[in-house]
Amino acid sequence: MKRVLVTGGAAGIGLAIARRFAAEGWQVLTCDVDAAALGKALDDVPGLLGTVCDCSKASDVGRLFAVLADQLGGVDALVNN
Repeated sequence: MKRVLVTGGAAGIGLAIARRFAAEGWQVLTCDVDAAALGKALDDVPGLLGTVCDCSKASDVGRLFAVLADQLGGVDALVNN
């Protein structure tokens, strides 16, 4: 199964992209700075994985990579939204 990371995936274009990948059978990990919107996205999209992350902060990105390795074991594609 292919794996994708979608940044900014809790709403708008990012969420639409995450939904499409999930519908196509990909394992999808998304991150967003908005915890409430991310929670709603995780409830709405079956199988979607997510974590809160501010990609402008190196410490958050480091934690994101750890979550990515733990939950997906790697990545085949990145959508840096």
